Amino acid sequence: MVADSGVEPAPRTRLLEPPDPLVLELGREGELLTAKVRVGLAAAAVLTVLLAPPAERRTFLGGYALMLAVAVLVLLLARRAAPVRGLGLFSCLLDVSLVTLIHVGLLAAGNPLLATNSRAVFNVYFLVLSLTCLRLDARLCVAAGLAAMLQYGGIVLWAVDGWDLQGPQLAHNPSGAFRWDNQFARLLLLGLATAVNVVLVTQGRKFWAASVHDRLTGLHNRGYAESRLAEAISLARRTGRTVVVALADLDRFKAINDRHGHAAGDEVLRHTAGLLRRSFRASDVIARYGGEEFLIVFPEIEPATALSRIARFRAAFAATPAVLPAPAGEAALTFSIGVAAWPGDGETAADLIGRADERLFAAKQAGRNRVAAWSGEA
Repeated sequence: MVADSGVEPAPRTRLLEPPDPLVLELGREGELLTAKVRVGLAAAAVLTVLLAPPAERRTFLGGYALMLAVAVLVLLLARRAAPVRGLGLFSCLLDVSLVTLIHVGLLAAGNPLLATNSRAVFNVYFLVLSLTCLRLDARLCVAAGLAAMLQYGGIVLWAVDGWDLQGPQLAHNPSGAFRWDNQFARLLLLGLATAVNVVLVTQGRKFWAASVHDRLTGLHNRGYAESRLAEAISLARRTGRTVVVALADLDRFKAINDRHGHAAGDEVLRHTAGLLRRSFRASDVIARYGGEEFLIVFPEIEPATALSRIARFRAAFAATPAVLPAPAGEAALTFSIGVAAWPGDGETAADLIGRADERLFAAKQAGRNRVAAWSGEA
């Protein structure tokens, strides 16, 4: 009977789950890019109205000027070092609402057919919906899409309620006749655009998840762990908290491969990954660093607390043999671990990993199956 190693595959990206912390950081870059695009589009719209005035010059100029002012404000918020909570949702809804505001202006100016038939204004909805993809958050795509459908639906109902759109006074309006099938088609297109954006973001995050996980163990890979460590250090500089790093190496792993084959070695790595995953917090970053080495990043934790958890894990791991493929049986395993902490052991991610590696070597030299940290052997 083979024991369950507890190893899970790389996590699936569910439709409306919150993005990974590093994806959120990339989404912030998308938010900043969107803010710049928003300012550029609003400025271009104002300039276009000034150079080539449309029929409702005052309405368009007022709407685009307001869009430009708000766009500049959001750009300033997006450039802040500390993320502004809820900025992504606010800016997505803002973009949709600004387009709707142009429709409102057309209705207020007494042009219901232009408000419901204008392709130039309506097509801007598709632009702002596509920009939500840059935030890498499917929830924002859904929120923006639903807002666009509800707001435009409200514009149509307002126009129908406030004017006789089939009356003789609008029969020869240059904006064309009002048709319900045209309005339903527009709402359907907004829904389809939203669905496409959700699929694009979800698929993109699936590819991202595959690129940052180790296929054998399901743990994160080295590149991802180093990125998260750098992010944790950046956050610690702002909060004054401590970051702890542990570099763990399986003792005498080569002997397992030599004696029982690489299939047994792979089972040991999966067994190790399962115990690592169950032993530490969901907020801790656990990665296969290379070969039989594993990196654990503890963001925002007291050094003594992290060291205690690492020591408990080392003891529990040594007491839990791995079940190897038949006929190999079981294998008793141990870890040697080196630990370093920011800021005492260095300023950068490379500094911390380098110091942890030095202490890992010291633990090996001292006899293996032990933890070496800033206070010596634990």
